[in-house]
Amino acid sequence: MDTILIVEDDLLELQFLKEIIESEIHPDDQILTCTSGTDAVALSRQYSPTSILMDIGLPELDGIKALTEIRKFCPDTPVIIISACTDFTYVREAMHLQVKDFLPKPVRPLTIKQAFQKIYLPSMAPRPHLLWKLTFPFHKLPFIWILLKKQFNLYIGILEIEFL
Repeated sequence: MDTILIVEDDLLELQFLKEIIESEIHPDDQILTCTSGTDAVALSRQYSPTSILMDIGLPELDGIKALTEIRKFCPDTPVIIISACTDFTYVREAMHLQVKDFLPKPVRPLTIKQAFQKIYLPSMAPRPHLLWKLTFPFHKLPFIWILLKKQFNLYIGILEIEFL
């Protein structure tokens, strides 16, 4: 079971991120949320999350300082920063803290999903049914069915010629 921590001080944005991540995870996984850097450190210490999505502009303790603290006891946890703050100083500090991705706000749901899949999928290797869900092109199913039907009819025609 994976534990994902989402840290965002804007409640609407927090709900938006939570809904996106819920659509990507296994039902047994859990999502923790908080709105401050101090809470992020406390939750990380208590639950040792397997993935973290974090804003930089947080009350009490900004995201970079919170992540610096979290790295002391969760050194390998993959982190994605999602922030409106794109100052290069923050980007450089995030890179120094081994952040896996830095997404500037506003960010599209697809971009969040793609970034999250990069850190989530390696941790769920024994769950192939979810990998199938993420990689199978369901939107192309009618087209694939037509191609299979044509191939089947072609082979039936060849068999009739060869053996009849």
